[in-house]
Amino acid sequence: MRRPMTQQGLSGQKTSRGTQRQIQDRTFWLGEVRSKCNEMSTEIRKVENDIKKFQEENNTFLMFEKRAETLASEISDLQVGFV
Repeated sequence: MRRPMTQQGLSGQKTSRGTQRQIQDRTFWLGEVRSKCNEMSTEIRKVENDIKKFQEENNTFLMFEKRAETLASEISDLQVGFV
């Protein structure tokens, strides 16, 4: 079945809300793709920030862990000296 051409593109099927285009024009889809690209870019930036924050927290934890090991070793050495 051939559908008539309009200025906006192919006409769509009739629905209870009226006529809607089944196939949208090119600018509609370009807008949709741009919108999704922007959403993905925003989400990528959030994930990158989360990764950076996690790495900083991990580095801090490792620093404190090493310091705790050093202090535990010093305490052990001092306890041996008092015995």
